[in-house]
Formats: sequence, structure tokens, C-alpha cells
Amino acid sequence: MPKIVVICHEKDWTPGIEKALSLVKEDETLLLVMDEGVKRCIVCEPELFRLLHQFILDGGKALVCLSSLKKAGIPPTRPPEIFERIEDGRKFLEDANQNGFEIVKACISGGIFSR
Repeated sequence: MPKIVVICHEKDWTPGIEKALSLVKEDETLLLVMDEGVKRCIVCEPELFRLLHQFILDGGKALVCLSSLKKAGIPPTRPPEIFERIEDGRKFLEDANQNGFEIVKACISGGIFSR
């Protein structure tokens, strides 16, 4: 079953990427950065960037939510090009969930996607 690991807070980066790395070797895995998590993707430390790069090399796909960037006052061009931009992270998660993706880690208000 394909999976999406969601990073919603700045402190979730290291465990989120490590979880995504462990899953990508078994299944299609996406990493979605949204909400407060977008603040850290513009100043990614070398170790986090290394882990993110390895995730991409292993076949993963990194996504960043444009509406979260806008809400945080971050221009959409600021995150590294390694991130594919998506318009609305919540809508993306709803659609992915309906299409068989398992939401592995999420911080959406109300916890509807938390697993």
C-alpha cells in the first residue's frame, strides 16, 4: 500500500524523513511538508538535506504545500527544487486517502488522518 509521511511541525523533520526512508524501500512513499513544517524546509541543515536527498534517490517524492508557504509568508520559490509544489496539502491528503494511500504520520486538526 502506498504511503504518505506528513511533516506538520518543524520538530517533525528528522523523525519524518527517517520514517519515510524506512518505508520507501518497500512501497511508493511520498513526503508531504505542510503547516508549520514548511518553515524548516527553507533552511534545511546539511544532515536533513542529505536524508532528504537519499529519500529521493531511493525513489521517494517530496512535496511542499503552497498554501502553507503562503500562510507562513514564504515565497514559493524559497524551498529547494527537490520539492514538488502542490496547491493544498489537506485536499491532497483527502484525495490520496481515497485513492488507497496510507497516511503514516499527520498533524491535521482533529486528527482525522493520524495513524
